[in-house]
Amino acid sequence: MKILQNHIKEVFSKAIAKAFPTIAYEHSPNISKANPSFGDYQWNGAMDIFKQCKDELKLESVSQVTELVSKHLSRDMFEEVIPAKGFVTMKLSSKWVSEELKTLIRNGVKIEWKNDTYKILVDFSSPNIAKDMHVGHLRSTILGESICRVFEFLGYNVLRINHIGDWGTNFGMYIEYLKREHPNYIENFPAISDLTSFYKKARQLMDTDEDFKKCARANVVKLQEREKVSVKAWEIICEISKAEIKKLYDILDITLEDYGESYYVDMIPGVIDELTAKGICKESSGAMCVFTNIDKTPLILRKSDGGYGYDSTDMACIRHRIITLGCKRLIYVTDSGQRSHFDLLFEAARIAGWATDDIVLDHVGFGLIQNEDGKKFKSRSGEPVRLMSLIDEAIERSKTELKMRGAHDDAYIKYASKVLGCASIRYFDLKQNYNTNYKFSYDKMLNPKGNTAIYILYGYARICSIFKKSTLEVDFMNDCDKINLVHPKELTLGKHLLYFPDVISFTTQDLLISRIADYTYNLTEIFTSFYNECKVVGGDEEVSRLLLCKATKSILDMCLYMLGITPLEKL
Repeated sequence: MKILQNHIKEVFSKAIAKAFPTIAYEHSPNISKANPSFGDYQWNGAMDIFKQCKDELKLESVSQVTELVSKHLSRDMFEEVIPAKGFVTMKLSSKWVSEELKTLIRNGVKIEWKNDTYKILVDFSSPNIAKDMHVGHLRSTILGESICRVFEFLGYNVLRINHIGDWGTNFGMYIEYLKREHPNYIENFPAISDLTSFYKKARQLMDTDEDFKKCARANVVKLQEREKVSVKAWEIICEISKAEIKKLYDILDITLEDYGESYYVDMIPGVIDELTAKGICKESSGAMCVFTNIDKTPLILRKSDGGYGYDSTDMACIRHRIITLGCKRLIYVTDSGQRSHFDLLFEAARIAGWATDDIVLDHVGFGLIQNEDGKKFKSRSGEPVRLMSLIDEAIERSKTELKMRGAHDDAYIKYASKVLGCASIRYFDLKQNYNTNYKFSYDKMLNPKGNTAIYILYGYARICSIFKKSTLEVDFMNDCDKINLVHPKELTLGKHLLYFPDVISFTTQDLLISRIADYTYNLTEIFTSFYNECKVVGGDEEVSRLLLCKATKSILDMCLYMLGITPLEKL
């Protein structure tokens, strides 16, 4: 599939060259979507040419530019070309759209993409060991997963990294609590499923019991020195936590490779030495710091007491990702509150000479999930809502909704409610611009009408039901030539299908997964409008319209995959 705006740019570049063969106009044509009332696409570069070349070409008005360029545009691609003062509006021809849809049906959903599909690293989810994942982890986890799927679809080598919080002073108290509550933890692997309770009890003892605190601090030193018993306790705590985290990832269909903070600890001294030798890392008030022009606050690579913190780990981490792993683009998906930290980190990597001009560093900083009153989303006790509890509630509500319809057996309801519950939470989040806060609402996300996952999945199920009802044996590979867009609703649907590569292209630039969600919703609406006005099964154009349904299902399948939503063939 062609990226339409890029393809039209090429068409215009050739038309400009033919219209004005004596000038060297090197600017890329500015192509944008037009007001649907007037056309499909618009070029507004005529004024630039007129200003630059009016004397040389002896032009009297900008309208002459639009007229001359219009004459050299392919009428196979555009059924209507409307030159106006300063711009040209075009309508794609039904014939051209049909030919492109034939290619889609024959080849599947494949985008004509550049060949430099380099290595990309996406850092997302990043929960902490010994703590339950809560609602605050939702956005990073599902945004990161979708970003990975987009780039993998385009052929990039994507590293999906889970920067788990598995190191630090807190592990002293975790280890001490494990020793006291489960003294035989090495022989008898402890069953700890409530990580929140584990953390709270350990924290309470740390705050109230001096002996516990003393032992916890000693454990930190032992762990840093790699003392065997402490390391074993640390490994057990990490293993228990990761098992609980994996349950959530399995439900949400998330794939990650763990590279915890502990992985980079031994790299930190070497990083400090390197940057000190370069004159970048300097002593300040007893600490070793990297100063930038971004902020007066430096990155502290070694504290005055000799300890390391997040800055230390992140600097070692970014060096490893660029220099050792050879990644050309790093995408960090965290809450927007960490934006200033990543601004400093990225600038420091540039100053260090690691992040050269060909390295792209992105921070996807997302907003808060709020309750319906616009306040931070918390439980009645004032604590962050456990992510598993959030999902369970959505599944139960979906199950109730499906049972009320009474159209499915219990086994299917159990399966579909899980799919629908997860899809509803996921889509409701992903349709939001990640930069903004949003209000969480089960009622809104499970509404079968409007911009929701359930509405889109109903549309998908409708397409599946059309194929089941049709008695025609259609060879989708060999019958593609029979596609014929005769109704305006067919042409509108066809054009929207062909816009899919543009949406993906824009998404790779700004990482707004909400673009894909918007496109998916609009596709479902346009298909529904087509379905309501164009008879498919039993009509004169049944084969052609089945082909159009096939193309729609292919694109919708890919959209749902990128959004992390499992399609349902019946609802």
